[in-house]
Amino acid sequence: MIEGDASQVTDPPTVAAMAARWNAEGWPARVDESGRALTAEFSAPSAGPPPWSVYRLSPRTATAVLTVEPGVATRWRF
Repeated sequence: MIEGDASQVTDPPTVAAMAARWNAEGWPARVDESGRALTAEFSAPSAGPPPWSVYRLSPRTATAVLTVEPGVATRWRF
């Protein structure tokens, strides 16, 4: 789990750069007509219909939990 502040990215060059990055990883995302959101032929059903906004996360803490024995947890603060 990651805790922090999320802010919507509306800068068209940044949105386009993220679309290119995800496209290179196999998700055919592209910038929509507004230049401030993404669209694609498919996405996770839970994402709802396009357009999709891009968000930047500034993490404060992260927690990882091992779910098998010995079942430990670790927390990082940034």
